[in-house]
Amino acid sequence: MMGCGYMARVNSTGRTDSSTHPNCSKQSKAPLVLCIDDNEMILEVLEEILKARGLRILCAADGFSGIHLAKSEPVDLIVLDYEMPKMDGLHLARELRNCRPGVPLIMFSGSLPSNEVEETVSKIIRKGDGVFSLADAIHEVLGAK
Repeated sequence: MMGCGYMARVNSTGRTDSSTHPNCSKQSKAPLVLCIDDNEMILEVLEEILKARGLRILCAADGFSGIHLAKSEPVDLIVLDYEMPKMDGLHLARELRNCRPGVPLIMFSGSLPSNEVEETVSKIIRKGDGVFSLADAIHEVLGAK
């Protein structure tokens, strides 16, 4: 079942591009997931797969933009990369915990984060395990919420 896809992208200059699916109500009950990754291709794949799984998606290309969206949007879950320029995943996870303490965080990374990261996030999924593993983990974490 296709979900209502809301997508907003905030780039490092602070510019926001937003669009909504024309057949979707702004009051959609689908969970809103914020994806933060510096790789545009990863964000595009995440957006496509997660929207197909019935989720609304926000995308940010860096940690600072991700924090801005986390503070300004009612996100239900945040997916973040570990290795990013300007702000690594650990620092970002700590900042997100401070501004949105009840929101689950899933680290989606190509590298193995430190034990400190494991203590800060709800779950870690390796990029090598694939986007479908991430989608399953998102639904698992949201279902347990």
